[in-house]
Amino acid sequence: MPYTNYTLTQLIGLLDNQLGASADVWWTTAEKTLYINEGLRVFNALTGYWKQTDEPLVTVADQVWYTLPGTITSGMRVSFNGVPMTPSSLNDMDQGQPYWESETTVSGGTVPSTPQMWGIGAMNLIAIWPADHVGGNSLLVDGIAVTPVLVNGGDYIDIGDEELNGLLAYWQHIAMFKDAGPTFEASIPQFQDFLKSAATRNSMLMASSLFRTAMGVDDGRAEIPRRYGNKVGAR
Repeated sequence: MPYTNYTLTQLIGLLDNQLGASADVWWTTAEKTLYINEGLRVFNALTGYWKQTDEPLVTVADQVWYTLPGTITSGMRVSFNGVPMTPSSLNDMDQGQPYWESETTVSGGTVPSTPQMWGIGAMNLIAIWPADHVGGNSLLVDGIAVTPVLVNGGDYIDIGDEELNGLLAYWQHIAMFKDAGPTFEASIPQFQDFLKSAATRNSMLMASSLFRTAMGVDDGRAEIPRRYGNKVGAR
């Protein structure tokens, strides 16, 4: 899929084409800029479109928690000395290894001798288990980068045509909120087109009940008549 640089000025022009002749009368440039940046943030949150690998973090002896660079908003993949670690939730770690925060690579017993797992503590914070007792080793984090914010006309993003079409649909949809009423309701298909585009980038969205509700995927289930037999018991 070819990727193209689009400046803020170009994106506003494309949105104007979607909005029609009244684009410059009904919406200001500042409003359209807000719509564009909101759409980029939502798209990145749904898909992790903008990714970044920063310089490796150096482990500190017996340290469990590590702050990620400010340019990465969420950890997606962590490697210890080039070996991928297993992601886990902090709740699972608390339940499965209650004293994990005090365990290091020299604790012995069931505790491994190298860090094996990692979990997200906050948007820019991860934990590793067990802690590296020696220190001085490498933690490489691949994560979701901060969404670009377009301010000046020459600011740009690098994006594919399919993603751009989905974003244009979303920008048009939220612009219609200003018009409200039937006009906004009529723009719901544009919102769904945007969600389809996001789902193409991130197939995990199809497992989200929120996504399926917004797309109307399960609307017909409640209308299917249930059959009840004369059997006695749970089955």
